[in-house]
Amino acid sequence: MELKKRNFVFLSLLLFSILVNTLAPIMTSIKSTFNVSIIELSFVPTLSTVGSMLSNFIGAMIIAQLGLKSSLLITIIFGVIGTSIFAISSSFLMILFGIFFIGVSMGTAFTTLTSFFAHLDEKYQNYGFFHACFGFGGILAPVFIAFLLKYNIDFRTIYAVYSVLLIVLFFYVLLTNTMKNTKYEAIRFREALKILSRKFVYISLIIFVLYAGVEIGYVTWSGTLFNKFNITKENASLILSGFWIVFTFARILTEKINKKIGLLKTISIFSFFSALSIILLLFTHNYLFFISTGIFLGPIFPSVQKFSNSKLSNREVGLFSGLVYGSTGIGQLIIVNSMALIGSINILYSYVLPMFILFTLILLKRLLNSV
Repeated sequence: MELKKRNFVFLSLLLFSILVNTLAPIMTSIKSTFNVSIIELSFVPTLSTVGSMLSNFIGAMIIAQLGLKSSLLITIIFGVIGTSIFAISSSFLMILFGIFFIGVSMGTAFTTLTSFFAHLDEKYQNYGFFHACFGFGGILAPVFIAFLLKYNIDFRTIYAVYSVLLIVLFFYVLLTNTMKNTKYEAIRFREALKILSRKFVYISLIIFVLYAGVEIGYVTWSGTLFNKFNITKENASLILSGFWIVFTFARILTEKINKKIGLLKTISIFSFFSALSIILLLFTHNYLFFISTGIFLGPIFPSVQKFSNSKLSNREVGLFSGLVYGSTGIGQLIIVNSMALIGSINILYSYVLPMFILFTLILLKRLLNSV
């Protein structure tokens, strides 16, 4: 039964990952379809992030009391609303409404599934493969989009398919016992503040804020970067798939890497080489360095999360997961939009920002050594 639950988590994560990773490869299509500027286009990832961030922070406080199964069902409903609006959108405003609801769905989905995953027997808690499912979605989504573009199929069509898949998932969760509605005593505000005051908690959250902004910003504006390199939209989607392939492969190997060199060394070493790869990308304009960055970014997030979760109780994990994904929303909001502002001058300059942030992660990791 534990194996069945683990596989359910992985497949559900894959579906939500495909949905969220569809956004980056269609950004240029949205821009051309609705004739908007880069600054206006930045509202798309911004509203997705705001929706995700709000649902994460709210979910962090109520998920223990609401129950895991109820939380996931509500999550799916928001996803169906968002994908349906996106699928029938006839204006940029409808795109924004749809992406907001999709963001809300993404936030609670990852929080709920992470909490459910943490309840499994420890031998099934492979955080590297857990996060690799996000990478699998990153591989598949650009391939789907490249196929649509090749045959001149409207990019909104894929969101109608996602809506149907989410409805199927809804009834599966509702009608089976794979996921129980596990509840705990609600975490009070003062107790939440006490948890936040722990050194490893607030330092980890800062790392999550910065890392998430780097990962999402790096991918979100890749289409604009490749346009600067005179790479076609179709080829850009395939390059993005290449990035997610190596990213996912690295996450699958995260457990072995952690056992070989340790959780904290993984964070610092792979942050350094991620920054180095970005430097080489900017100097050479060679898309292979864009792909290679995925190898080094992959293990960072699951290593920090495993380090943090190992020091928390099951009851506290739900709160922490919500704060983790909520904090990643803050990072995305700040860094993705900062890259947009810098990119309006020159997209190459915007990629200097994630490079500096990755060096900052190395310094923050040193603070975790004393925990």
